[in-house]
Amino acid sequence: MSKLKKALAKADENRGFDNRRLVGGSIKPVAPARLKSEQIEKAESKLDISYSKTKVQKVENNILAILIKNIGYHPSDKVPLVSINCDSLEFIIDDLYRLETEEIKNLLDTTPPDTLDFFDFRRLIIASIEKDCGLPTLEEHGERSVKVFWAFIQHNEKEQMAYYYRYIEGLVQSGDLHPERLVLVTDRLLVFNDYKQVYGSQIVNGELHPIENPDSVDYRRLEIGLEPLSEYLERFDLE
Repeated sequence: MSKLKKALAKADENRGFDNRRLVGGSIKPVAPARLKSEQIEKAESKLDISYSKTKVQKVENNILAILIKNIGYHPSDKVPLVSINCDSLEFIIDDLYRLETEEIKNLLDTTPPDTLDFFDFRRLIIASIEKDCGLPTLEEHGERSVKVFWAFIQHNEKEQMAYYYRYIEGLVQSGDLHPERLVLVTDRLLVFNDYKQVYGSQIVNGELHPIENPDSVDYRRLEIGLEPLSEYLERFDLE
């Protein structure tokens, strides 16, 4: 194991993540029965086999570099926290997600610093949930808690996405979350850090953000049960 991976593993261990999992690119495929054989054959016919080792390794290295850069960061840094009723988390987490900044301020025992912005207040809720309830899982907190906590992470700043990336990866591996959710976080994290995306999920300023090895993107998408990229882009009136 490289020095960088050792450093990341140690950091993960300190904050409670499973440091036996490696990062990036490797998303558990859905059952083959969900895939259309003709679509897979069409995608495979376009696939450059030389891509598999070099390009996948590049993507993993990009993710790894992002996570290494994020070592030492915690969502609770420089923000006040609130108390969360964990027994009813599944029933209140949607309300927490919809809270406006002024409503969050009213939950605090002290007046927050004027320097806090919208994302700081969102981060405050995420960190408070983790502090009081732990990281949500299907068994402990219910499906809704897992999905909305994912949404908190996905629609936040890149530091939060990097911090919780291994957690999202673990949810997918355990079956608590559909692989598409990791696809979205992976692409968004790469885009926010000025890398090419992998699955083509991110539209930036009305245009598809550049994709790593676009010729094989449909193969990667179909492998985890997503529609071809052309069909996905139709939702945004893009070709």
